[in-house]
Amino acid sequence: MSPEQIRRVRDSFAKIAPDADRLGVTFYDTLFPINPASRAVFPQDMASQARKLTDMLGSIVEGLDDSEAVHRMFEELGRAMSATASRNPTTTTSVRPCSRPCAVPCKTTSRMRSKRPGPRCTAILPSR
Repeated sequence: MSPEQIRRVRDSFAKIAPDADRLGVTFYDTLFPINPASRAVFPQDMASQARKLTDMLGSIVEGLDDSEAVHRMFEELGRAMSATASRNPTTTTSVRPCSRPCAVPCKTTSRMRSKRPGPRCTAILPSR
């Protein structure tokens, strides 16, 4: 990202940051009707989960000028989500890490993965 793009993202995030709790709740209120199976992966009380989401977004926005650090955050998040889902006895949909090489467009999520060769995709996918 260019310095100007980073500035714009940070300025935009600063405008919504005071209402971050509502942003997190709105995200999950939108996600679950679109993908009902994803609800089983999360705890019943979504207030703390909504806060975790907005905290992570804030960390990403802060680290936009350090793509390596942001990539590591996503890897950690993917591992944590996979571990949490596999330990959750109420989960009706099991999950698995994608683990495809990340140097190509991801056919599963339709997003471009890291252009660095070598790292593995950490997207969380339904089990086959």
